[in-house]
Amino acid sequence: MGRLASAAQRGYTSLAFGMIGLVMCGAIAAPLVARAATALRAQETSSPIGSSSGGAISAAEHALWRIGNDSAFLEGMTGVPPSTVYTLELPEGTATITVTQSSVAPEGDGLSVFLTVTPSLIAPDTATTVTYTVRVVNDGSSAQSIDRVEADPQSFSPDYITNSTSGFTTENPAYTAGKWRWTITPAVSVPGFGGEASMTWQMEIDEREGDYFVGGSARFVDIGTVSAPMTSSVRVATMGDIQVSTAVDPALVSAGDGLTFTYTVTVTNNATSTRTINWLKHYTTTDFDHETGSTTGFTTADPSRNSDGNGRWEYTWDVSVPIAAQDSTQLSFDMSADLVPGTFYAESKMRAEEDTQSNGQEATATSGNTAPVLAVRTYTITVVLNGKEVDVTASLDSTGVSVTSWSEQ
Repeated sequence: MGRLASAAQRGYTSLAFGMIGLVMCGAIAAPLVARAATALRAQETSSPIGSSSGGAISAAEHALWRIGNDSAFLEGMTGVPPSTVYTLELPEGTATITVTQSSVAPEGDGLSVFLTVTPSLIAPDTATTVTYTVRVVNDGSSAQSIDRVEADPQSFSPDYITNSTSGFTTENPAYTAGKWRWTITPAVSVPGFGGEASMTWQMEIDEREGDYFVGGSARFVDIGTVSAPMTSSVRVATMGDIQVSTAVDPALVSAGDGLTFTYTVTVTNNATSTRTINWLKHYTTTDFDHETGSTTGFTTADPSRNSDGNGRWEYTWDVSVPIAAQDSTQLSFDMSADLVPGTFYAESKMRAEEDTQSNGQEATATSGNTAPVLAVRTYTITVVLNGKEVDVTASLDSTGVSVTSWSEQ
């Protein structure tokens, strides 16, 4: 009972005992055991074929095991979408197994680093504590280990607040050549297929009006250094508290073509007087396209689109929308995308007309990289054996393989 033993080791003890009971009730329970077993995380099973079931069901379990354990099997798929066909000899005969992935695999190593800061709008000449967050996402097919993180303030000198680091390290950084450096010992592993790791720290900023950027990067043992886009800035201005937040629906999808998402941007004026939105910008990867005529909220106009120089689309709504003190307003719009497996962040910014220190292009407030869309690898498995067919759909993410549908004909 290799599958059951592995399940117990992973903390599924009660389910394992229940499955043993089903087996003892007779052969009629075997398909139920097989389907329950496949609902466990297939990447941790100790045997590719569950001994509790046979035939086409065992062949389907074999394919699930390969998806969760055999990276060469996944990388060997060909075509668009990628697929493979193989046979498996079983006591009942030869099973033909077809496995198809919902989309092509992501290019490169699949590693992304994001740096955000909150709050993003502070008062001038006033010592203010802000929190920086580095988020590492691994959309590749194997785990990668982080051994160093750096923060690089651009033309200003914030003060690190001792013992403020938390997350995958709690060590204080060293200040070297104008950069703050955290050496991660031992290195921290980030699982593949959408695995994430993050760390935060606090700094004190006391500057005159302007925009203050911090660069960020993470070094991976087997890959090298991956830098975050230079988009994390603090705006210092006499504006009161204005906040921008962004949400997306749906946030979890199967990678593939023809996907549609609804984004909602909320601008909140916590100041004591009215503030007027001069423009609102929304940034996405170039996989996303605004759906014409879908904008609702404080305007129904379609945005203009340009490249922001960081490999993203910059969508801009030029408006003049007042927001009363202690009030908020929203903008919603749809975007379509064809997505490979990966994690896709968005960012929204706004400029207030009252921000007289801005040159017209600088943002008064920003959401930072937020509203992630996770496009997971989805696989369809078709098994044919002696006229019997089993069809399975399963998703693969950083926690393992999950069966989402199972049918037998």
